[in-house]
Amino acid sequence: MNKNRFYTIFLIPEKTAQMKRFLIPAWVFRAVKIGIVLIVISMALLVYHSWKILYHSGKNKALQVENQQLKEQVQLFQNQLVTAENTIERIKGFTTRLRTVLEVDAQEMIPRVPFLRNNRNFPQKKIKPTLLSFFNSTSLTHPQLIRYSMKKPPFSLSERILNLTEDASQTEAMLQKTYKTYQKQNALARALPTIMPVAGTITSHYGKRICPFRKEQRMHQGLDIANPIGTLVRAPGDATVSFVGRKRGYGLTLKLRHTENIETLYAHLNEVLVSRNKVVRKGENIAKTGNTGNSTGPHLHYEIRIDGRPIDPRTYLIHDFSPPI
Repeated sequence: MNKNRFYTIFLIPEKTAQMKRFLIPAWVFRAVKIGIVLIVISMALLVYHSWKILYHSGKNKALQVENQQLKEQVQLFQNQLVTAENTIERIKGFTTRLRTVLEVDAQEMIPRVPFLRNNRNFPQKKIKPTLLSFFNSTSLTHPQLIRYSMKKPPFSLSERILNLTEDASQTEAMLQKTYKTYQKQNALARALPTIMPVAGTITSHYGKRICPFRKEQRMHQGLDIANPIGTLVRAPGDATVSFVGRKRGYGLTLKLRHTENIETLYAHLNEVLVSRNKVVRKGENIAKTGNTGNSTGPHLHYEIRIDGRPIDPRTYLIHDFSPPI
């Protein structure tokens, strides 16, 4: 093969007859071809990069819009988080006030009970069901109430969310404890025999007196309340009927157990309206007055006993001697 190949190019001018002849080596044509290919490839790459730049530019704009939206959402979330934190603080403050109110209500609920300790007939060591003793054993201090206000405010959003979740759980536990406290207090308050069981006139008080039958001084263990036969007797507190029947000297008798060691007795009845083991509510009709047993006339004999020992019923009365409504 001839390595020195040439291509001849003839140029014939239009106005002259002289022809021009050029000899061009073959490698020049090959170089031109390669140059054209490189130019086409370069143009293609340029077009591709231009398209890529335009594409990413549009995508960046979309990302900028999305980032702005995310910033607005984060700001909104932070505002909502602040509101939630403030709400938790208000709830904790309300819980503290609620627990304090429950204790104050308990103290006002039985203003006469503490004076029982000055009564010589009161059992000094075995008194259990008093609201004051219940609340004295219930501490209102809660270290978590001041934990949030004393710590440094977190700057991290995740820390704030974590603390908010922890505070919410602790506040929920406090509310549950407060609700249980209220339930116990309310149940105990309703169980205490704090109202008069019947309307009428007190003809004989608690204490020593001359027995109308034996004509000698004896201890009268309750109150005698005179009223017509058939007058309704109401439960002075929530209780369970522990006894229905006749007792010597008392006639037809009813007993209610209010707590583990508080019991009330109703004697000289004409009729009992409840049966043994029945649960009765404060103010519910339980019997009718009569004149049975050793009685000098129609009346109700009413006793309150703690651990089986009678005490003066007036020490538990809050509503004085007005009839139950």
